[in-house]
Amino acid sequence: SMAFANVVPEMNHNEIVGWEQETDLQKKMVIIFLKDETPHSRIDKRIELTKKIIKRQGAEVVELYTQGNTTLEKLFSLIVLGDWVSYYLAIYYKKDPIAIKNIDYLKNELRKA
Repeated sequence: SMAFANVVPEMNHNEIVGWEQETDLQKKMVIIFLKDETPHSRIDKRIELTKKIIKRQGAEVVELYTQGNTTLEKLFSLIVLGDWVSYYLAIYYKKDPIAIKNIDYLKNELRKA
């Protein structure tokens, strides 16, 4: 699965313009917002408006929240979640979750340069 990341509010200056273009691909996308339960009110408003824009283009929007009491626990809760999602997506697509063929290729080619 293709994946990329961005950060609010920066994505509201760059990436958000791309959502003006209506494509069939957008209707197949799942946009995941990784959130803390106590965001700053202005960031929360930005996220809500951004979700509205994305949903208008037909993409699915999901929110996942941090878990834990400390900043470190919250951060690691999302890292672990991301690792498990990657693992299960590999299994779903019948791929070896350890294999990183394109990364290995890239590194080998860069060594030659």
